[in-house]
Amino acid sequence: GDSFALLASLAYGGPWQDWRAPILIFDAVAVAFPLSSCPAALHSLRYSNAVAVSCTILVAATLMVHGILRCDDISVVTDRPPIIFDVAALRGVPIIMLSFGCQVQVPPAYKELQGRSLGRMTTALTIVAATCSILYATVALFGLMASPSGLPPGNVLDSFAVDDVAALAMRGLMATAATLVYPMLCVPCRSTLDHLLFGASAGAETTRASRLRSLLETVVIVCITLRLSTWDSDLAHVFGLTGATAGALICYLLPLACFLCLRARRPQEDRRSTLGLAAGSALTLAILVPLSLAVTWQEWRGR
Repeated sequence: GDSFALLASLAYGGPWQDWRAPILIFDAVAVAFPLSSCPAALHSLRYSNAVAVSCTILVAATLMVHGILRCDDISVVTDRPPIIFDVAALRGVPIIMLSFGCQVQVPPAYKELQGRSLGRMTTALTIVAATCSILYATVALFGLMASPSGLPPGNVLDSFAVDDVAALAMRGLMATAATLVYPMLCVPCRSTLDHLLFGASAGAETTRASRLRSLLETVVIVCITLRLSTWDSDLAHVFGLTGATAGALICYLLPLACFLCLRARRPQEDRRSTLGLAAGSALTLAILVPLSLAVTWQEWRGR
């Protein structure tokens, strides 16, 4: 929303803040809602998701070139002080947690595969996680090199001048990517909500009533998302709060808790073979629960 609002402000004049709400509403009505109203199959979103991934990779490549061309002294990276894990550093934790939130799409995507193989799926997820980690580290490194001040804020694109053509292109591409990838999160969320409210057989229904119910659920989810997007103008705050609450709960806390609950129902031999994994899961929960609460409180106070 902020990226498109800035582009609209440059094209038609006026403060970009005045364009923010209309752009977000148009984005939700014309793009997010129609794509999110598709059937529960994620296969129907393969083209929009491919465009979103391509935009993200193109932004990373552009940022790398921008960093190489603008960095006159590599000391802006090498002479940085060591990382200090203080209260301020907690702001980066939920953003990182939210960045790896794509695992909520794994079960429905795996279900739609014709030749399902747990081994191949595990290999694919490992490659994706490694690729994302390398991409994030690359963006962080070259973002420091490309930033005029040498210290970019939570959103590295905010450190560039308004009239920077390359920065405008990257903002537009990231806005497109964020818009097109949203349905990949909305559709699994709608399916889960439907099963929780109407039972396990809800997804098998193909009646007109089930279709209308699905549209109403999509409207509710999109409206909540639209409200959250206008809640704060600082993207880092929005990502921080959503990452520390919904992101941490759905992507980290609930899967670990479900694993521990399911493990407790297994025979003694199975529990013995997964003792190390269970200990690691319990330790992770013991760390993430207070950390999520602390970050949520910090983000709410800093709003």
